[in-house]
Amino acid sequence: MRLKISEKSNQSGMALVAVIFIMLVIGSSIVMMMKFSNIAQADIDQSLQANRADLSAKSALAWGIYHAKNDNNCDNARIPNTANPTDTIELTAFVGFEMTVSCVLNQYNGGINIMVLTATSEFGSNPSSNDYVWRSISASVEIY
Repeated sequence: MRLKISEKSNQSGMALVAVIFIMLVIGSSIVMMMKFSNIAQADIDQSLQANRADLSAKSALAWGIYHAKNDNNCDNARIPNTANPTDTIELTAFVGFEMTVSCVLNQYNGGINIMVLTATSEFGSNPSSNDYVWRSISASVEIY
C-alpha cells in the first residue's frame, strides 16, 4: 500500500496557534524589560540625588568650618544663625537642596575649645516621596 502525498492533513491552523503563542511570549518579555528599565532608571535618579545631597552637606560643612575658624566662634558658623534666622546657603550646583549647619562649642580645661559642626542637606519636602533625600555629616574642629 502506498500513501498519497497529495492528501491534505487534518491539522490545518496549528501553525497559527504556535505563532500566537510566540507573539505573546515576546510581547510579555518586552513589557517586563520596560518595567525593569523604569525601575533601574528610578534607582539611578535616587542614587544621583543622594550623591548630590552628600556633596551639598559636605559643602555646607566646609562653609561652617571656614566661618568657625575665621571668626573663632560658633554663632557665625550656623545656618540659619541667631543674628539672621532667615540666612541660607545657596549653591548653584545644588538647586532645590535645603542645607543647615549647626555648631556646638565645648570648652575644656587648659584653653582647649572644640567645635562640633553638623551639616544637613535635604531635597524634597515629603520623606515618603520617591525623590526625597537627606544627608547629615559632622566634624569636630579644635580651636587654639
